[in-house]
Amino acid sequence: MSRKSKDRRRSTLENENSKADTENDSGKRNGSITKRDTHLKDADEEVSTEKPRKSTDRKRSTHEYENSKSAQTERSIDIIIFGATGALGSYTVLHATSVLQGFKWGIAGRSKRNLEAVLRNVRALTDQNCDDIPIIIADANDKEALFKMAQGCQLIINCCGPYEEHAPAVIEACIAAATHYIDASIEPCFLKQVRAQFHTDAESEKIYVITSCGFFSFVVDVGINFIERHFIGRVHTVEAYSQYCHLDSRRFVPLVNCATWNTIIATMANARELISDCNKYTAPTACVLSAITTNVRSVPKLCYRSPIGQSDVVTGVAIPQPLIDAQAVKASQDFISHNEDKPPIQFRNYITFPFV
Repeated sequence: MSRKSKDRRRSTLENENSKADTENDSGKRNGSITKRDTHLKDADEEVSTEKPRKSTDRKRSTHEYENSKSAQTERSIDIIIFGATGALGSYTVLHATSVLQGFKWGIAGRSKRNLEAVLRNVRALTDQNCDDIPIIIADANDKEALFKMAQGCQLIINCCGPYEEHAPAVIEACIAAATHYIDASIEPCFLKQVRAQFHTDAESEKIYVITSCGFFSFVVDVGINFIERHFIGRVHTVEAYSQYCHLDSRRFVPLVNCATWNTIIATMANARELISDCNKYTAPTACVLSAITTNVRSVPKLCYRSPIGQSDVVTGVAIPQPLIDAQAVKASQDFISHNEDKPPIQFRNYITFPFV
């Protein structure tokens, strides 16, 4: 073989080796790219597996929420008297010892020491053992504490005033926990606010939110229901006369406590502002009620009375009573009319004095 043939063969082998090396390098590069792509694909799969994990977490949190909602139905106490250390609260606790027999009830307030003092006073007056009455610590300004309190009972009797300032938070907690609510408020604007803001939510939760269950309005409201049940025929109008007197004239007995007196004074002093504030609240049944009363042929009307005059019912001079009685009765009659499709009973109340 000649030198030229050997050189040509050596060159061919070198070219083939160089081509093989190039293919190997290309394969290595392609392999590294494939490996990187595989790594990215695995990463994508890991990312894609995170989404179902979040969905599982969401389902788990929903399940825990449903469990917490179902746990709310397990109430350890039937009734809680909130604001038990005040004048109204301590009076309510005193009567609860006899009225609430057979119920599991407790008291709630800000100070444990004051709550224990109320129970000691009740024990001294009634000679009853109050050791088994639960004490719950809750502040009207602490929404979390109010919600926990509402979760543990079926009904809250709110004795913590002023109601216009503190009661909305308590009502919100009761609605959130599906707990019934009762108070003894006498603020006109607050009554209208409750109807406008909480009626729909309370109705959806199937709970009762009942205001103005004190002496000033509850007596006449229940009295009208009593008259309607026992009256032969249909009741159109009702007039009520109140006369305040002392059972023992030898000593002075206050008619109202300090908080109630301050509320009355503040209501009368800020009458114009209260009327303006009340006008912004519209009850959900207002439109329906206007339609009902418009379609009725004969809407009952009250007889005209002089602002100051003699009464044929009781001895003394009668003047229109500037308290919440009429507004509370109207709220009840509006609700009854809305549900029973009938005109509301018209009501007016008077207060009588032996002299002017």
